[in-house]
Amino acid sequence: MSATDRAVAEFAKLLLSSSIVKLGLPHFMNHSDESQKMRTVISKLFIRIQDEVPSVVISDITEKFEYDNLVFHNSSGVFSEIGNICPSNTNVLWIPLDINNPNTFIVEFESLCENIWKHIYQFSIAGYPGCEGCIDKIYQNNWDEGAHRKSITR
Repeated sequence: MSATDRAVAEFAKLLLSSSIVKLGLPHFMNHSDESQKMRTVISKLFIRIQDEVPSVVISDITEKFEYDNLVFHNSSGVFSEIGNICPSNTNVLWIPLDINNPNTFIVEFESLCENIWKHIYQFSIAGYPGCEGCIDKIYQNNWDEGAHRKSITR
């Protein structure tokens, strides 16, 4: 399993463990022609997640455009970022994705969303997060964001 795939699985676990999720959009979404395509991809993913796991509520997609990455918040604060810039906070799960290249971004983002959905569906069918030992042992390990970042920046 690749480091990115493992990070996506961890992201899915975090999302499933959050009751209310807010999404902050990056700067480029304010003037990008691709922004509507990206919003459509995000909306489709969120609808699928909420249909499968009604306890996860995507409550807000902020229109402030103040971030460098896609930023996901729950009641504890920022829990994950997807984008080019590695967050300074090592408690924030980072999934690198070149969001600045409009030629490849949407295709790569759609692929990432499908991978997120695959894990969300797999974990929710297994009963996560309300179960003990219901997911594969590889996904039960404690996440080490520092080790993850080292493995992808070598």
